[in-house]
Amino acid sequence: MLRRSALVLLALAPLAAGCARLGAKAPRETVEAPAFSAREAARSAAGVAARPGDAAFVGARLRALRLQPLAGRDFLTQRAGLPAAAGYVSGKYPLRSSELVVVAVALGDAPETVGGVLELARVTARVSQFFVAPERTLLFLALPGAPGDPAPLRAFFTVPAWPLDSTAAVVYVGLGADGAARVGEALRPLGVRLVAVPPAPGALATARAAYAALLPVSYGLGAPSDTLSTPADSLRAPADSLGGRVRRPG
Repeated sequence: MLRRSALVLLALAPLAAGCARLGAKAPRETVEAPAFSAREAARSAAGVAARPGDAAFVGARLRALRLQPLAGRDFLTQRAGLPAAAGYVSGKYPLRSSELVVVAVALGDAPETVGGVLELARVTARVSQFFVAPERTLLFLALPGAPGDPAPLRAFFTVPAWPLDSTAAVVYVGLGADGAARVGEALRPLGVRLVAVPPAPGALATARAAYAALLPVSYGLGAPSDTLSTPADSLRAPADSLGGRVRRPG
């Protein structure tokens, strides 16, 4: 009996160490807000600024963050004709893992916006190694062009990498009111809902704003409206975390 207990403790040691490093103590029925790194967010933004609009750089960064590519690195270029970058984090909750949430950003947006999405991807990939998170599969998608241009997103959905009826929403980061209207109109005939995240001041603020908008959708805590905007200036967060817990229904 003692030997078996010792083996169990040894098996759980890596998980316990990882949880300690993340500073997370959430019970299974709650979702803790992760900590974002100002340094990592600034680093990603600086890399994007050095190579503006470069899908290859963003794609390489997503792979370096251990996100999975879409059926090979050239999926978007070959099938949709898009010089885009994408990577996904698999859903962990059995009842929702087959559902997809797209986290979109325009490559032509400010480096701080793209860098903020990369920081969100970094934290999401890291947390998914230790927790049943996210519940739904998250696809991080960097599209060519300017924010609010519906054409690249429409082209992506002409040869979708996921069944449309299993696509829960598109969380579009850095999208103003006019852009949200155009993208929402393009997505409505497809039956895909839009969650618009307005521009935020800086990469770290962008990551936090995107996380706040993504959380209800990625954890199935309620369906968004056709266009749900999350004003960046309404978010109040400590320096290291959004703070608080969200309880999973049921």
